[in-house]
Amino acid sequence: MRRLRRHTSALVVATALALAVVVAVLLGGGARTTDPLDPDNPDPDGAQAVARVLADRGVQVEVARDAAALDAADVDAGTTVVVTGTEALGRSTAEGLLRAAAPGRLVVVDARPGALDALGLAAEPVAVDPGDGLAAGCGTPALAGLVLATDTATAYDAPGCFGSRGRAVVAEVGGVTLLGAGQALSNDQVLRADNAAVALRLLGQGQRLVWYVPSVGDLEGG
Repeated sequence: MRRLRRHTSALVVATALALAVVVAVLLGGGARTTDPLDPDNPDPDGAQAVARVLADRGVQVEVARDAAALDAADVDAGTTVVVTGTEALGRSTAEGLLRAAAPGRLVVVDARPGALDALGLAAEPVAVDPGDGLAAGCGTPALAGLVLATDTATAYDAPGCFGSRGRAVVAEVGGVTLLGAGQALSNDQVLRADNAAVALRLLGQGQRLVWYVPSVGDLEGG
C-alpha cells in the first residue's frame, strides 16, 4: 500500500509538471526572461515549470533579481534560497548571499570554480557523464532511490548523492547544497527520469523559496 501511494504521488507530480511545461512553453504569460534556469523563462532552458509547480504545491516563490532584492527578502528558518546564474556572483556579492541566506537553507546551482571560490567553498568541480542516469546512492531520505538524468553534470569532491568515488552531483559543502545538474530544473529536462522529484524535494523543503538570479550589476559590485 505504501508503495502504491508513493507511485500515485509521483504520478500526480509528473502530471502536474507535464502540464506546467506545456503552459510554460506554449502560453508563457506574465513576466518573461530568456536567461537559462530563470523562473520566469518559459523556453526549454528556462525553469518556469518547476517554479509554477512549487507555487501550486503551496511554496511561496519569490524572485530576487539583484543583491538589494535578496537583502530585502528577510530570509528565515523556513526559507530555501536557490541561486542560478552563478557566473554573475562576485566575491562581495557572494559574501552578502551567505549572510542573507544564513537563517535558512542555501542551494547553489552549477557552481564553477570562480563561484565556489567567491563563496569560500572548498570543493573541486569535475565534469561527469550522467549516461542513462545516476542513482542517488545515498542515505538522504528526500533523495534516496531516485535517478537523476541530464545531458551534462558536474560532481564535487564532497559527501552527497548521485555520484561515486567520493564525488557527488548533489553535494553538501560548508552547510551549502551544491546542485551540479542544473538542467534537471529546466523545462525541457525536468520530466526525464526522477528529475522532477529531485527538483521539488531540493527546492520545496520549506514553506518559502527565494530564487536569486544575480544581475550583471551584482558582478560589477563584487
